[in-house]
Amino acid sequence: MKYKKSFLILSISISLIITSLKEKDYLYFILHESYVEYLQALVLIAIIFLTYTNKKIFVKKFGKNILRMRLLFFGFILYEELSYLSASICKFCDSFNKNGELNIHNLKLFENINNLTFTFPIIDNIQFDTIIYCIFFIFISYGGYIFKNNNLKGIFLEKGYSLFGCIFIITKAISTILCILNILEQGRCILIYGELIELNIYLVFLVDILDKIKRPKFKFT
Repeated sequence: MKYKKSFLILSISISLIITSLKEKDYLYFILHESYVEYLQALVLIAIIFLTYTNKKIFVKKFGKNILRMRLLFFGFILYEELSYLSASICKFCDSFNKNGELNIHNLKLFENINNLTFTFPIIDNIQFDTIIYCIFFIFISYGGYIFKNNNLKGIFLEKGYSLFGCIFIITKAISTILCILNILEQGRCILIYGELIELNIYLVFLVDILDKIKRPKFKFT
């Protein structure tokens, strides 16, 4: 696990460096030509592939229902990540999707909900979708400490990756603090670009599944 943690730390460090480069030409090339999205899709495909090809190990550890749930979840996320490809095909999607795509996360229906803000002391306003993301990542990262059922543990991250699973929350908190202290410039309170945060979250799930499907070591006496 220590090598996987080192890999995640390296990935996060590179993301911090890339974000700090601001508007360099090569940064624009990396972020705005969908290369990060391609990497995200590849990581998700790898997660689904590893889960399915090792389904016997996974079912033995966590049961069939957890296997189906995970395949469905990551399949759905993969579709949502690739749904930008539907923009050129779906001619009627403009009527219900703000990007003209056939997906859920850009539905106009959610615009008003996502724009809801809640005011907190010191940190000012937090959007509704940010709160939902925070709840989800806390649940998926630390649920294993709460639920002792062996099958349910297949839903949550392995305990060694709990902190990495909260990278969204941690970067949001740090960037807010740095912005309040005027260390980050106003209007650009970003520690790591959103697409790079997503990539790092998917990498956390990737190393997590590698641990989940790891075959037990047999001791010979």
